[in-house]
Amino acid sequence: MLKISEIRIPVSIEKESSQKHGKTSPAGAQLEKKIRKILRFGGEENLSVTILRHAVDCRKKPVLFHVYTASVTLSPTEEKKILAKHIPNVSRFEPEKYVFPVSGDKALPGGNRPAVIGAGPAGLFAAYMLALHGYRPILLERGRSMEQRTKDVEKFWKTGSLDETSNIQFGEGGAGTFSDGKLNTLVNDKAGRNAEVLRIFTSCGAPEEILTEGMPHIGTDRLREVIVRMRGEIIRLGGDVRFEHKVTGLLTDTRGHRR
Repeated sequence: MLKISEIRIPVSIEKESSQKHGKTSPAGAQLEKKIRKILRFGGEENLSVTILRHAVDCRKKPVLFHVYTASVTLSPTEEKKILAKHIPNVSRFEPEKYVFPVSGDKALPGGNRPAVIGAGPAGLFAAYMLALHGYRPILLERGRSMEQRTKDVEKFWKTGSLDETSNIQFGEGGAGTFSDGKLNTLVNDKAGRNAEVLRIFTSCGAPEEILTEGMPHIGTDRLREVIVRMRGEIIRLGGDVRFEHKVTGLLTDTRGHRR
């Protein structure tokens, strides 16, 4: 598999949508044509193209460009020939795939269940992954559920009355839930965690565009729905989500185990 970076197409050509709809769009045809030109590949062999990243270059207004990074699958012989040409921005590529780091028996000693403190981004995904792999986590959140938290925040905006247990800072989803749903993508994450996070978001209702956009964005309204679906999956997989449960300390038993 090959990766081609800095594929520039004038913005007047509609952005690639063939991946999403299973059709060849004008932009898709233009993208393949551009890739063939970059690779100096004029053969009849079909190109299997996957968009890895998309952005818009606005630095030379009014001339704008779509900028793509894409992967292309060819036969081993053709890939070897192309790599031998040493074409700029063309390299060998292996897709990153996230692997859950804990293997073996999923049962904790004594039948205990892991506790996750806080339903912000880190806690929510920790509980999700633990639930997905059979650990039945208990997620503890000092604030309230997204449905109730949204009402509490709207009340604060209208009246100025602050609920100290449920507000923009505290509650399901964490402090960033009401800041328009922008994402930090960790583009240099070699473990594939970034792609897995975005995949989980899309499986819970986020737009598929976040998988390829250079600056992925969900939006506050949709992000709230995504978080509720993630909670539902945690529960469906055997986890437990407890709101208005503030952790104030840890107790250690005589064997040195915390509980």
